[in-house]
Amino acid sequence: MDLSFLLQIVLGYTSLYFAKSLLIVKSKIYLEVIFTVLVGFSIYLVYLNIYLSILIYFVFISIFLLMIFKENYFKSLFLYLFIYSLLTFIIDKLSIYNSCYNFILTINSPKGMLSYLFGPIFLISLILSIKLVDSLFRLHNYKTTCYLLKNNKKVYYTGYYDSGNTLKHNDVPVIFINKDKYLFEVDKKIKVEIESINNQSLIDVQECLLSIEDKKESYYVYVALVDTKDFNGCEILLNAYIN
Repeated sequence: MDLSFLLQIVLGYTSLYFAKSLLIVKSKIYLEVIFTVLVGFSIYLVYLNIYLSILIYFVFISIFLLMIFKENYFKSLFLYLFIYSLLTFIIDKLSIYNSCYNFILTINSPKGMLSYLFGPIFLISLILSIKLVDSLFRLHNYKTTCYLLKNNKKVYYTGYYDSGNTLKHNDVPVIFINKDKYLFEVDKKIKVEIESINNQSLIDVQECLLSIEDKKESYYVYVALVDTKDFNGCEILLNAYIN
């Protein structure tokens, strides 16, 4: 049971890190630690009815992922369950010293301890792959985590720096976001003129405060609500004047 407890911790952290890496979000370390340790206790679900076991596990995972990821909850839930199920299936099929009860992976013999290596190997491979992709496309210098603040409401996003976006209105930087991802109340609209190669047009912007990563200072910005789904995999197109 002790070996299986540790295995669940390894699988839980690996799956959590996978979700964090793909969603490019930051979370509070203490929540990750609590979550990872509590995942270990899921081993005791093997003693329950299979349907009750699945229900309890799903509710537990849902609550904690909502606390950790907030706005990215549904994506994180899918990614976590996907990688957790995949690792459980692969380890169960590769080793005769492991068994799966109520979808919970257990170790039946000390020889099954080799299962511990699969999670870290997968995790290291994932980290190296992400760094490789970022290096190839040179996005690591341009991706960042930021949040918008308005009317005491704070929403986190992934931002992409674009040196080509130098748009200002009344000397205030303009950033861009998909209108469906703007989770604030739309108040009085401000019209801003933008120029393209072929013509000029007006766009609606909203006033917000923007903070980058862990920096203390905030920037007063105009947020342009557009139909573009994402910007190089990020949710916000930042302005060259925002450092």
